[in-house]
Amino acid sequence: MEGIPENIPEQPIVPEQGMSQKETRRVLMLEIPEIEEGLHTAFGLEVSIMKRVESGYASEVYEVVIGGEKAFVLFNKDKHALPVAARGHELFKRYGIPVPNVIAYEENPPAIECPTLILSAAEGRVLAEAQLSPEEEAAIYTEMGDISRRINEISVPGFGRMVVDEDGTVKGEFNSWKESRVEFQAYFDKNIEFLRTHRLLTEDELESLVAANEELKEIKIGQASLLHTDIHRGHVFVKDGKVSGIIDLGRLRAGDPREEVAECFVFQSDTQRDAFTRGYGDVAHDPIINKYIMVIAAMKTAFRHEIGNEKGKAKVISEFRRARQAAGI
Repeated sequence: MEGIPENIPEQPIVPEQGMSQKETRRVLMLEIPEIEEGLHTAFGLEVSIMKRVESGYASEVYEVVIGGEKAFVLFNKDKHALPVAARGHELFKRYGIPVPNVIAYEENPPAIECPTLILSAAEGRVLAEAQLSPEEEAAIYTEMGDISRRINEISVPGFGRMVVDEDGTVKGEFNSWKESRVEFQAYFDKNIEFLRTHRLLTEDELESLVAANEELKEIKIGQASLLHTDIHRGHVFVKDGKVSGIIDLGRLRAGDPREEVAECFVFQSDTQRDAFTRGYGDVAHDPIINKYIMVIAAMKTAFRHEIGNEKGKAKVISEFRRARQAAGI
């Protein structure tokens, strides 16, 4: 399939503050003809909606046809997600990172009253569905490593989740690395309690997890790097043996590139990691990556248990334990 794969991205255990999970599962309380009419009014485009391909706690994505070409319309109640994604696409393009084109963006279009982003479909096939030989796959993962490094070489102001300033600048919402990790602490603590309550990790493992997170909080980082935070085979498109598109730019962050590597490694096999590392370079060998993996894998363990994804849960628990052993804590 071209464009955006039919998978719902992982979300925090707790839905948006003040909203129940049921309420947040549908962003637009409009029927398809009303959405099509609203898009025409806002953007002057004749849009035919084919199907809804994604529905999250605060977002919806529709596959559409505009002028005979496949495209995607994204709606998101989060006031930062789509403004960041729209500017992120422009920034990636500027640095030669392959991403879909922005067809239109409006923060609060009439009749829809929800941030709306229209993107062209990514070229090629999503990596998760591509039929590649081992050699072809290795080449793609090496290129993914190179692309990830090039993204991380983009310096951005601030730290933490990316937001759009009044002048249109994309920046991290916190002034320092430590502030961004302190903000993460509440989410981390809730998940620690969830992991303990459901006995998903042992007390020794939880203690080592807390220690790893405390060490990450104290890292000294003067200049933040741009992070995609979610580069995996469901968000990478390939064509003619090359990466043809990177999608899902709504969760960009300003932070430590070693965290980006850890996010990628969690989704990869050993062979894929080796190929990715060849493309990324020396930073991908930094041992602190194992502590990032511990934290990331533990948070994913809680989420996957919550949604009943037993296979996925077993995989991330395994990744947590392997990273813990490698970290020696």
